[in-house]
Amino acid sequence: MSAISKLLDPLRHAVAAFFKHDLALRRDDSGLQIVLEPKVENGVKKKPKKGSREDAVQRKDQQELALVLEQLHTLLSELPETRQTMRPLVFVEQALNKKGLRALHKLPLDVLQDPMYFRSGGVDPGRDGCRVPLPWSGTSEPYGFSPDGSSARPWLPQPATWAQLTVAAQEADPASTLHLYRDLLAIRRCESALGDGPTTWIDTPDDVLAFARGDLVCVVNLGDEPAALPAHTDVLLASDPLVAGLLPRDTAAWLRTPA
Repeated sequence: MSAISKLLDPLRHAVAAFFKHDLALRRDDSGLQIVLEPKVENGVKKKPKKGSREDAVQRKDQQELALVLEQLHTLLSELPETRQTMRPLVFVEQALNKKGLRALHKLPLDVLQDPMYFRSGGVDPGRDGCRVPLPWSGTSEPYGFSPDGSSARPWLPQPATWAQLTVAAQEADPASTLHLYRDLLAIRRCESALGDGPTTWIDTPDDVLAFARGDLVCVVNLGDEPAALPAHTDVLLASDPLVAGLLPRDTAAWLRTPA
């Protein structure tokens, strides 16, 4: 449950900052449940006076949060094992951090603009680190984001390390994230099994996730050691090269299986 709890941390911070409630994860006989509790301040749960403006605002906030919780409950109960629902999200974060542009967690405080930062009193920096302008070309700011000849800097600073991650730089690198996504989209367009249809989850070791759509299988290795692939006739694509036929850590592969 700790992995799921970690995934909910951003939502937990948002709920605390915006709605003054704590979001908690509980397990009972029916499975995992997400619950809202009044925020505890100095050991006392703070409740607004009934009928007050603060009470009316909180009731409206709770109605909006109820919709979010309903969707989260659906997500947690959709599959027989919750881990199979949540672990693809873990892989997406790991893959982006490993191969592509990373969220910037150390932006100078004086450039932050996210309302979350101001509404939380500076406790939560918000998501400005995910909103830094994308780099297109060149070796320094603004990396082709601003028009040619522009002297104005983008609204958020771009790091020097992004010079090797511009679109132009990745165009020249067949192993880049840009080419990986383009290859995946090309496979999706020509494989009917990746359209509408049922998904079948495949039994795997705890550190491996696998699911099938038609005769195609996606396998993701979240463990520390290389993993064996299920029986297949072809490897359509892998996010990193296989090692002696095994799937390396933090790597996904898309396979065609025997008919």
